[in-house]
Amino acid sequence: MFVKFAGIIFTYLGSSIGIFLLLSRLLQVDKKKVLSIFFLTIGLGPITISFLLKTLFYFFPKKSDFFYISLIVVIFLSLYLFNYKQCLLLKQLFNQTINTLKKWTHTQFIPLLIVIIITIMLFLQCILLPIHANDPLKYATMSRYIYKYKALDIYPFYQPTPEIGIYAPSTHPLGYHMLIVWSYMLQGDSEYAGLIKIISPFYVFYTLLLLGYILSDRGNIYGILSIFLLITTPLYYTQSSVCHIDPLRVYTFFLAFVCLSELIQNNYRKWFLVFSGYVVGISMYSHSIGILTLPFFMFIYFIVSKEKFTKNIVKLIIISIVALLIGGHRYIYNYKLYGYFVGDRLKVMRIKDLHYDEYFRTTRQLVTTLDRVIFGALVGFSNLKQFGITYWLFLLSILFYRKKLIIDKQMLIFFYVVLLFYTGVFLSLLFNMDIFIKNPRYFLTVHPFIICIGGLLMGYLYEKAITS
Repeated sequence: MFVKFAGIIFTYLGSSIGIFLLLSRLLQVDKKKVLSIFFLTIGLGPITISFLLKTLFYFFPKKSDFFYISLIVVIFLSLYLFNYKQCLLLKQLFNQTINTLKKWTHTQFIPLLIVIIITIMLFLQCILLPIHANDPLKYATMSRYIYKYKALDIYPFYQPTPEIGIYAPSTHPLGYHMLIVWSYMLQGDSEYAGLIKIISPFYVFYTLLLLGYILSDRGNIYGILSIFLLITTPLYYTQSSVCHIDPLRVYTFFLAFVCLSELIQNNYRKWFLVFSGYVVGISMYSHSIGILTLPFFMFIYFIVSKEKFTKNIVKLIIISIVALLIGGHRYIYNYKLYGYFVGDRLKVMRIKDLHYDEYFRTTRQLVTTLDRVIFGALVGFSNLKQFGITYWLFLLSILFYRKKLIIDKQMLIFFYVVLLFYTGVFLSLLFNMDIFIKNPRYFLTVHPFIICIGGLLMGYLYEKAITS
């Protein structure tokens, strides 16, 4: 039990602090930026462990659990030793957090307490209930075989063998898989779910922290209400409670554009370019939809940045190289194997006589063009049972803050992310494709950005209600 507990602390806190110390040293941050760097790195530890484990499996396959665990622990311990002087920043971080909490009023603590209770309920629900949803079970099963063979040459499972007996020609990168494999290693077997159940709720927690921090600059209540909006979005909570991959992929995608905002608004040292590239690469490594991260990042950077064209090109080349080194391998491999970068259509789905597309659209209520617009592209507005009022708040906030959004670079960047995503949505409709609208889950990709902009109006209304 002690070993598992130590493994949890190391995975979900200790590893991230190691990255925080390293980035703090590379950027030579002053005390004012300590909180910013902390919130940028707090969720990077576990997914970095996943990436390191994948790399070790590639170069040193079929070793013992102890071999992989000890090597990764040594890597992170070296971060602490190499950056031991930066450990003093942890005290500064603690003091800033305490000072911030002292300034809060009782009207701010009440909604925060509600959020804490809901988050605890989410953790308990994930831990106490068995994994039963299709995708989480599929990820757990594939990861079980990867853990058993300690090798990556069996993935994807597009050629089932008698020994394995599984057919799953996935195109997804291995971010979530290897984090599950790491959890199996920590508990010593894969016979039960165990530690894999806490991956999703922890990434919900990281997303809430990042989201709350971003909007807290406008007032504590803005941050609290934004995280309340996110955690109470029915679809987001439901997917998180069944241990789905969504919290991980949503967090890494969101973090990439928070880094873009920091890159444009702050004069960090050049190392921040490498860090930004790493975060973009990690988003690409977390899920197939991460393939959108780099082109979105580059396009928005060109639009928002006021620096010289040649300087922008140099920066984006550095970011792109790092991102592709971290997250590009799977997409290149997919293209060589399948002839496309991402996709989830099995061979049986392509048999014309089965009329799969017609069946799919009928079951998803996407038969007519109007259906596909209202219940597909605009599902965030039309399906209140899954998205609540978040999209309507987003729309009202844009109308209310339209002039301020132009000069608020951070919110402008977030708005551009949503705009680019929906450009893809409507272009897919134009070409009679269902790739964006086939599942409401895909719209969670931009949900933190929707929440951020909608949270501006929510916070304003709350302040008016309290002070009136």
